[in-house]
Amino acid sequence: MMLIVVYSIVAMIALVLMQKGFRKLFPPKFIVIDGLIGAGKSTFISRLRSQNKKVLVVPEPVDEWMGILPLFYQNKQRYAYSFQTLALVTRIKKIQETYQRAIDEGYEYVISERSPLSDQLFMNVLFNDRDVTPLEMEMYRKWKDMWMQIVPIPTKFVYLYVTSSTCLDRIKTRGRKGEDSIKQDYLEKLVQQHEILYSRQLQKIRDRLVPFVKIDMTGKSDDNETVRQVFENMISS
Repeated sequence: MMLIVVYSIVAMIALVLMQKGFRKLFPPKFIVIDGLIGAGKSTFISRLRSQNKKVLVVPEPVDEWMGILPLFYQNKQRYAYSFQTLALVTRIKKIQETYQRAIDEGYEYVISERSPLSDQLFMNVLFNDRDVTPLEMEMYRKWKDMWMQIVPIPTKFVYLYVTSSTCLDRIKTRGRKGEDSIKQDYLEKLVQQHEILYSRQLQKIRDRLVPFVKIDMTGKSDDNETVRQVFENMISS
Protein backbone atom coordinates (compact mmCIF):
# COMPACT_ATOMS: atom_id res chain seq x y z
CA MET A 1 0.00 0.00 0.00
CA MET A 2 2.79 2.39 0.93
CA LEU A 3 4.53 1.60 -2.34
CA ILE A 4 1.40 2.47 -4.34
CA VAL A 5 1.15 5.84 -2.55
CA VAL A 6 4.81 6.59 -3.31
CA TYR A 7 4.34 5.65 -6.96
CA SER A 8 1.25 7.87 -7.14
CA ILE A 9 3.14 10.87 -5.72
CA VAL A 10 6.07 10.30 -8.08
CA ALA A 11 3.67 10.05 -11.02
CA MET A 12 1.96 13.31 -10.04
CA ILE A 13 5.29 15.11 -9.73
CA ALA A 14 6.40 13.73 -13.10
CA LEU A 15 3.13 14.91 -14.66
CA VAL A 16 3.56 18.43 -13.29
CA LEU A 17 7.15 18.57 -14.54
CA MET A 18 6.06 17.31 -17.96
CA GLN A 19 3.33 19.96 -18.13
CA LYS A 20 5.80 22.70 -17.27
CA GLY A 21 8.22 21.39 -19.86
CA PHE A 22 5.43 21.22 -22.43
CA ARG A 23 4.48 24.84 -21.75
CA LYS A 24 8.07 25.95 -22.29
CA LEU A 25 8.26 24.01 -25.55
CA PHE A 26 4.96 25.51 -26.74
CA PRO A 27 4.73 29.00 -25.20
CA PRO A 28 1.68 31.22 -25.64
CA LYS A 29 1.17 33.04 -28.91
CA PHE A 30 1.88 36.72 -28.33
CA ILE A 31 -0.24 39.15 -30.37
CA VAL A 32 0.15 42.94 -30.28
CA ILE A 33 -2.86 45.15 -30.97
CA ASP A 34 -2.04 48.63 -32.24
CA GLY A 35 -4.25 51.62 -32.90
CA LEU A 36 -4.66 55.32 -32.31
CA ILE A 37 -5.65 56.89 -29.02
CA GLY A 38 -9.41 56.31 -28.86
CA ALA A 39 -9.39 53.57 -31.53
CA GLY A 40 -11.29 51.20 -29.24
CA LYS A 41 -8.41 48.86 -28.41
CA SER A 42 -9.30 48.57 -24.71
CA THR A 43 -12.99 47.89 -25.45
CA PHE A 44 -12.08 45.32 -28.08
CA ILE A 45 -9.62 43.54 -25.79
CA SER A 46 -12.08 43.57 -22.89
CA ARG A 47 -14.76 41.90 -25.01
CA LEU A 48 -12.23 39.43 -26.36
CA ARG A 49 -11.12 38.45 -22.86
CA SER A 50 -14.71 37.97 -21.68
CA GLN A 51 -15.50 35.47 -24.45
CA ASN A 52 -12.21 33.55 -24.59
CA LYS A 53 -10.73 31.96 -21.47
CA LYS A 54 -7.55 31.02 -23.36
CA VAL A 55 -6.55 34.70 -23.57
CA LEU A 56 -4.48 36.64 -21.06
CA VAL A 57 -4.30 40.39 -21.65
CA VAL A 58 -1.43 42.84 -21.17
CA PRO A 59 -3.27 46.12 -20.44
CA GLU A 60 -1.65 49.48 -20.97
CA PRO A 61 -0.34 50.62 -17.57
CA VAL A 62 -2.25 53.90 -17.84
CA ASP A 63 -2.74 54.11 -14.07
CA GLU A 64 1.03 54.40 -13.66
CA TRP A 65 1.10 57.35 -16.07
CA MET A 66 -1.60 59.51 -14.54
CA GLY A 67 0.86 61.60 -12.55
CA ILE A 68 2.66 62.79 -15.68
CA LEU A 69 0.15 62.29 -18.52
CA PRO A 70 -1.77 65.58 -17.99
CA LEU A 71 1.56 67.43 -17.70
CA PHE A 72 2.74 65.85 -20.95
CA TYR A 73 -0.30 67.05 -22.89
CA GLN A 74 0.03 70.52 -21.38
CA ASN A 75 3.74 70.91 -22.13
CA LYS A 76 5.14 68.29 -24.50
CA GLN A 77 8.57 69.85 -24.89
CA ARG A 78 9.11 69.74 -21.14
CA TYR A 79 7.68 66.28 -20.43
CA ALA A 80 7.89 64.31 -23.70
CA TYR A 81 11.09 62.40 -23.00
CA SER A 82 10.17 61.73 -19.37
CA PHE A 83 6.70 60.47 -20.24
CA GLN A 84 7.75 58.30 -23.19
CA THR A 85 10.54 56.72 -21.17
CA LEU A 86 8.11 55.94 -18.33
CA ALA A 87 5.60 54.50 -20.83
CA LEU A 88 8.30 52.29 -22.35
CA VAL A 89 9.62 50.92 -19.06
CA THR A 90 6.21 50.25 -17.49
CA ARG A 91 4.92 48.59 -20.67
CA ILE A 92 7.89 46.23 -20.88
CA LYS A 93 7.48 45.31 -17.20
CA LYS A 94 3.79 44.50 -17.78
CA ILE A 95 4.60 42.39 -20.84
CA GLN A 96 7.27 40.42 -19.01
CA GLU A 97 5.08 39.75 -15.98
CA THR A 98 1.99 38.82 -17.97
CA TYR A 99 3.81 36.57 -20.42
CA GLN A 100 5.47 34.64 -17.60
CA ARG A 101 2.10 34.22 -15.89
CA ALA A 102 0.65 32.93 -19.18
CA ILE A 103 3.39 30.30 -19.38
CA ASP A 104 2.96 29.27 -15.74
CA GLU A 105 -0.84 29.02 -15.95
CA GLY A 106 -1.10 27.50 -19.43
CA TYR A 107 -2.79 30.29 -21.39
CA GLU A 108 -2.81 29.87 -25.16
CA TYR A 109 -2.71 33.53 -26.17
CA VAL A 110 -1.26 36.74 -24.75
CA ILE A 111 -2.79 39.91 -26.21
CA SER A 112 -0.90 43.14 -25.60
CA GLU A 113 -2.34 46.60 -26.02
CA ARG A 114 0.59 48.12 -27.94
CA SER A 115 4.29 47.28 -27.66
CA PRO A 116 7.69 49.02 -27.49
CA LEU A 117 7.49 49.39 -31.29
CA SER A 118 4.21 51.25 -30.83
CA ASP A 119 5.86 53.57 -28.32
CA GLN A 120 8.49 54.42 -30.93
CA LEU A 121 5.73 55.73 -33.25
CA PHE A 122 4.66 58.27 -30.63
CA MET A 123 8.27 59.25 -30.08
CA ASN A 124 8.71 59.75 -33.84
CA VAL A 125 5.84 62.24 -33.91
CA LEU A 126 7.30 64.14 -30.97
CA PHE A 127 10.71 64.23 -32.63
CA ASN A 128 9.30 65.46 -35.94
CA ASP A 129 7.43 68.19 -34.05
CA ARG A 130 10.67 69.11 -32.22
CA ASP A 131 9.20 68.26 -28.84
CA VAL A 132 12.21 66.02 -28.16
CA THR A 133 15.80 66.85 -29.02
CA PRO A 134 18.11 64.70 -31.21
CA LEU A 135 20.02 63.72 -28.05
CA GLU A 136 16.83 62.63 -26.27
CA MET A 137 15.81 60.62 -29.32
CA GLU A 138 19.18 58.89 -29.45
CA MET A 139 18.99 58.06 -25.74
CA TYR A 140 15.42 56.76 -26.11
CA ARG A 141 16.34 54.51 -29.05
CA LYS A 142 19.19 52.98 -27.07
CA TRP A 143 16.85 52.18 -24.20
CA LYS A 144 14.22 50.78 -26.56
CA ASP A 145 16.69 48.67 -28.58
CA MET A 146 18.14 47.18 -25.40
CA TRP A 147 14.74 46.24 -23.96
CA MET A 148 13.57 44.79 -27.28
CA GLN A 149 16.24 42.11 -26.87
CA ILE A 150 14.56 40.63 -23.80
CA VAL A 151 10.81 40.99 -24.38
CA PRO A 152 9.08 38.00 -25.99
CA ILE A 153 8.92 38.23 -29.78
CA PRO A 154 5.31 38.76 -30.91
CA THR A 155 3.66 36.14 -33.08
CA LYS A 156 1.82 38.87 -34.96
CA PHE A 157 1.22 42.64 -34.93
CA VAL A 158 -2.34 43.80 -35.67
CA TYR A 159 -3.30 47.40 -36.42
CA LEU A 160 -6.97 48.22 -35.82
CA TYR A 161 -7.46 51.13 -38.19
CA VAL A 162 -10.02 53.78 -37.29
CA THR A 163 -10.15 57.31 -38.72
CA SER A 164 -8.67 60.13 -36.67
CA SER A 165 -12.03 61.93 -36.56
CA THR A 166 -13.73 58.88 -35.05
CA CYS A 167 -10.95 58.57 -32.48
CA LEU A 168 -11.26 62.23 -31.54
CA ASP A 169 -15.00 61.82 -30.97
CA ARG A 170 -14.37 58.85 -28.70
CA ILE A 171 -11.67 60.70 -26.78
CA LYS A 172 -14.11 63.53 -26.09
CA THR A 173 -16.80 61.07 -25.03
CA ARG A 174 -14.70 59.12 -22.52
CA GLY A 175 -13.24 62.30 -20.98
CA ARG A 176 -9.98 60.86 -19.67
CA LYS A 177 -7.98 63.36 -17.64
CA GLY A 178 -5.44 65.26 -19.74
CA GLU A 179 -6.73 64.04 -23.13
CA ASP A 180 -9.00 67.03 -23.68
CA SER A 181 -6.06 68.87 -25.29
CA ILE A 182 -5.49 66.21 -28.01
CA LYS A 183 -5.97 67.66 -31.50
CA GLN A 184 -6.91 65.90 -34.72
CA ASP A 185 -3.68 66.91 -36.46
CA TYR A 186 -1.75 65.02 -33.76
CA LEU A 187 -3.89 61.94 -34.40
CA GLU A 188 -3.31 62.28 -38.15
CA LYS A 189 0.44 62.26 -37.57
CA LEU A 190 0.03 59.03 -35.60
CA VAL A 191 -2.00 57.57 -38.48
CA GLN A 192 0.92 58.31 -40.80
CA GLN A 193 3.37 56.63 -38.43
CA HIS A 194 1.20 53.52 -38.16
CA GLU A 195 0.83 53.36 -41.93
CA ILE A 196 4.62 53.46 -42.29
CA LEU A 197 5.10 50.68 -39.71
CA TYR A 198 2.44 48.47 -41.27
CA SER A 199 3.46 49.10 -44.89
CA ARG A 200 5.60 45.93 -44.78
CA GLN A 201 3.66 42.74 -44.11
CA LEU A 202 6.67 40.81 -42.84
CA GLN A 203 9.34 42.36 -40.66
CA LYS A 204 12.37 40.87 -38.92
CA ILE A 205 12.47 41.11 -35.13
CA ARG A 206 15.69 39.65 -33.80
CA ASP A 207 15.92 36.30 -35.59
CA ARG A 208 12.28 35.92 -36.62
CA LEU A 209 10.04 37.21 -39.42
CA VAL A 210 6.82 38.53 -37.89
CA PRO A 211 3.56 39.34 -39.77
CA PHE A 212 2.19 42.88 -39.56
CA VAL A 213 -1.53 43.03 -40.38
CA LYS A 214 -3.85 46.01 -40.80
CA ILE A 215 -7.57 45.45 -40.13
CA ASP A 216 -9.90 48.24 -41.22
CA MET A 217 -12.49 48.72 -38.46
CA THR A 218 -14.26 51.57 -40.27
CA GLY A 219 -18.00 51.18 -39.82
CA LYS A 220 -17.62 48.02 -37.75
CA SER A 221 -19.22 47.73 -34.34
CA ASP A 222 -17.52 46.26 -31.29
CA ASP A 223 -20.20 43.63 -30.68
CA ASN A 224 -19.21 40.09 -29.70
CA GLU A 225 -19.59 38.64 -33.19
CA THR A 226 -17.30 41.25 -34.73
CA VAL A 227 -14.74 40.70 -31.98
CA ARG A 228 -14.88 36.94 -32.60
CA GLN A 229 -14.37 37.37 -36.36
CA VAL A 230 -11.48 39.80 -35.92
CA PHE A 231 -9.82 37.50 -33.38
CA GLU A 232 -10.06 34.56 -35.80
CA ASN A 233 -8.32 36.77 -38.36
CA MET A 234 -5.61 37.56 -35.81
CA ILE A 235 -4.78 33.97 -34.94
CA SER A 236 -4.88 32.67 -38.49
CA SER A 237 -1.46 31.95 -39.99
